[in-house]
Parts: sequence; C-alpha cells; structure tokens
Amino acid sequence: MNDSGLHDKVKMLHNMLLSSEGTHNTIGFHQRLDAIQAAILSVKLHHLDVWNRKRQRCAALYDELLADVP
Repeated sequence: MNDSGLHDKVKMLHNMLLSSEGTHNTIGFHQRLDAIQAAILSVKLHHLDVWNRKRQRCAALYDELLADVP
C-alpha cells in the first residue's frame, strides 16, 4: 500500500506529534512504561494464553446459557 497521507501521519506520530515546522497539530499522548510496570507486565504476559482461554470458555458459556434470550 502506498498512501502518502498515512505515511505522513505515522511519521508525525513517531516524531511526537510535531509537524516538520515544529508545531503540534494533533492531540496525542506520549506514555512510556516505567521499570516497575514493565516488570509486572512481563510476569503477567506469561499467563495471557491461560487467561484468554478462560475468558473464551466463559464467553461460550454465556452464549449457551443466553441462547434462548431474545
């Protein structure tokens, strides 16, 4: 895909929302993880597959139990 408008927007977002003239022309957020948040998420990431499987089983159960509800 060759979309110059998309390219310019992604480049601007990458450059902290500054245009080539150095002005902010888009509202956005610049957020980074600190070391503690990164450490916690690193541990939680190992559990993600199990948590997703549990959520899918719960969703399937809701689908089954609510199948007759209009």
